[in-house]
Amino acid sequence: MQNKKTEFSLKRFLVGDPLPTTHESHQRLAIWQALAVFSSDALSSVAYATEEILWVFLAVGMTGFSVLQGIGTAIIVLLAIVVFSYRQTTLAYPQGGGAYSVARENLGESAGLVAAAALLIDYVLTSAVSVSAGVMALTSAFPEQGWEEGLLFSKRIWLCFFFLVIIMWMHLRGIRESAIAFAAPTYFFVVICGILIVTGWIKGPSPEMTAARVVEPVGLFGGFLLLRAFASGCTALTGVEAVSNGTPVFRPPEGKNAAITLILLGVILVTLFYGVTNLAYQFGMTPNAQETLISQIGRSVFGGESIGYYALQIATTGILLLAANTAFADFPRIGSLLAQDGFLPKQLANRGDRLVFANGIILLTFLSALLIWQSNGSPHVLIPLYAVGVFLCFTLSQSGMVVHLVRLKERGWALHVVISGVGAAVTGTVFLVMAITKFKVPNHLTGAWMVLAALPLIILLFRSIQRHYQKVERQVSGGRLHLGEPLPSFHHTALLLVPRLHPGMTRAIQYARSIDPTARAVHVAIDPKAAERLVQEWDGMAMPLIILPSPERSLVEPILQYIDQVDAEKENDLITVIVPELVEAKWWHYLLHHQDGHLLRFALGLKRGIVVTDIPYHLEE
Repeated sequence: MQNKKTEFSLKRFLVGDPLPTTHESHQRLAIWQALAVFSSDALSSVAYATEEILWVFLAVGMTGFSVLQGIGTAIIVLLAIVVFSYRQTTLAYPQGGGAYSVARENLGESAGLVAAAALLIDYVLTSAVSVSAGVMALTSAFPEQGWEEGLLFSKRIWLCFFFLVIIMWMHLRGIRESAIAFAAPTYFFVVICGILIVTGWIKGPSPEMTAARVVEPVGLFGGFLLLRAFASGCTALTGVEAVSNGTPVFRPPEGKNAAITLILLGVILVTLFYGVTNLAYQFGMTPNAQETLISQIGRSVFGGESIGYYALQIATTGILLLAANTAFADFPRIGSLLAQDGFLPKQLANRGDRLVFANGIILLTFLSALLIWQSNGSPHVLIPLYAVGVFLCFTLSQSGMVVHLVRLKERGWALHVVISGVGAAVTGTVFLVMAITKFKVPNHLTGAWMVLAALPLIILLFRSIQRHYQKVERQVSGGRLHLGEPLPSFHHTALLLVPRLHPGMTRAIQYARSIDPTARAVHVAIDPKAAERLVQEWDGMAMPLIILPSPERSLVEPILQYIDQVDAEKENDLITVIVPELVEAKWWHYLLHHQDGHLLRFALGLKRGIVVTDIPYHLEE
């Protein structure tokens, strides 16, 4: 028992003590906690959605101020439609799963897998974009260190990895702990943005800024630019679906509390997005590569060296980093549902010590880090890929709700069908607009085509995993046990692997002889001198020692070849390979020794007709 406590002491220090399954109800979230967990992704878009709209026009030499407010209003209307549509989903599917569960149940398995693939892609992008954008906000606050020649900018990828690991660590500690830890930064961002909007509205733009603001026609490619700008601004809607995916983590009644949270999220998001967009219009702000738009607005409203400005940048950095919080809450949960249904590895369905899907959390961290590294820590490279999958999920989810409502025909179903139907039609149209206008980014290889190409590949992976599990199930459940029938006789052949002589070998030799009096000891002579010493030390042992030469210093191959020779000597023999294993007193001691035993067990486990037995020898502390 003492060894077990020692072995896991570091894990307990980092993650905390294990929680019994009966404590799952204590990990449920109140509305104010859930709002912090599930709103961070959507609220973070306030920091860059308006900027992405203006970047579209700036790329062709226009400011876009003449249409900025109109595009913002259209996005707000779309947001309201999506919020009310998803409110119905949370009430109808309190078990969670969002678009995947709704689409699979009502539109078929294939539609559900498309929604699941789109969700997983979006959550990986959410995590990578959020962390990258948060680090960019940090460098914007310190321009002399943050611009391309500065220290912070040059270390941005490592900063991204650092924050990514911190978020992973907090979620491994448990959903409730992460919600409490991340609530303060989320609400701080809401408050400071509210102060920014009110102060900017009271202060108003200076006459110089008003004169500098150019109102121009959109130009020859106006229709396409408008659609492209609208599609870029629709990143403001990413994260709205998170509440319906994570409904089971709410306190009872889960569906009702999730619906309330979703409405609160919609009200806050509409207020902040409209306020920031209006300030960008009033102050005539244009984005640039060295400083974010919200940073420019903060300098104009609060003053560049004021406490208010630095508070805004700290809050923006925090909310952008915490936007990954939504992905870390929902990606493992969607992964667990897919794993339970046999479309992803079963390990993703397992809850860890802290009642979270730890394997899913670690997988998301790895994929996000890979994406950040590939994009060189630039959110602008990843944002064009962003939100395409989300609107596909919106469309599938609301289409599935239409089928669900028509089938049940509960009270008020006709009105609800209209809401979901309008939501499906509008989000489907936006999806097509985004897929076309963001298909390829000008002067860059990235674009929506990457997401659209990844979807069928991920679905093929789902199907492949499903076929494997189905094949395994047929093999393990197809036969019948006949314990009453006489079993065929077989001969035991024991092979004891001997790396060197030590006190722990005594039990290993006794065990080998107990199952096979003619057991043989086997040593692979990677070091000829060590082999000679072993032969001398072995003299007098009541067991033959076989020395296997290994001129290429391979450990596994000579053993596998010798097993084949032994297997050919007799028919109906059962070969047992005995592997002595040193068990270290502390976990970090394993880092100081070769782990050849693990490699051997893996290689032997792939061989048919072989039984592998470990004989542990526990070392003293």
